[in-house]
Amino acid sequence: LYAEYLGHVKNKKVKNSPHGHLYCDLFLKDGLNGNPARQAKLLAGIIHGYFLTANYRGGNQPNFARLLTGFATDVPIDTMLAGSGYVHDGTSILENRQANVEHAEMDFSNA
Repeated sequence: LYAEYLGHVKNKKVKNSPHGHLYCDLFLKDGLNGNPARQAKLLAGIIHGYFLTANYRGGNQPNFARLLTGFATDVPIDTMLAGSGYVHDGTSILENRQANVEHAEMDFSNA
């Protein structure tokens, strides 16, 4: 059930954006398409609301180009969101999320 839920989120067409349909088209971007590990990180970012304006303080908007480039080049989450105004920017929450990603990557590579 959990995997099915994540699949529905990945394939969902929420709205149009300059980057295509959110969220399904994000997975087709260079550096993400065909890379399951990076797509998993992107999916986690979607679930955690990195692409939602409501999760940014001070009228800041999510910087899609920065986020997509970060996911496509394995930039750590706390670095990717540094100075963005994201609600958890500069907190241990992002450090913990990055640690979770790294543990999952280790498990994936050892499987």
